[in-house]
Amino acid sequence: MATKRGTFKDSKGIDKPTISLFREEGNKLPFFFGVGKAKLIVENYEDIKKFYEDNKDEKDSDRYATKDEVMKAFKKIAREDKGLLDRLAKEED
Repeated sequence: MATKRGTFKDSKGIDKPTISLFREEGNKLPFFFGVGKAKLIVENYEDIKKFYEDNKDEKDSDRYATKDEVMKAFKKIAREDKGLLDRLAKEED
């Protein structure tokens, strides 16, 4: 598995460290997290390992949402939260 370190800007514009885990080199949809979740993973490593061992025969889903599924979900959320689009537009500035 490939990993990559990076950063994201928090709500105050401060760069925070992240790590991304990729199933394989070149994967476009990584699993990424920051220091807080990394701490939880480290603290709960044995439980996570046992969870995997207990369930490793389960089929791992490699299916990701289609563009249409994402748009349908986004429209539903936007209908429920009328100010969402305005907030998103402001975040891009």
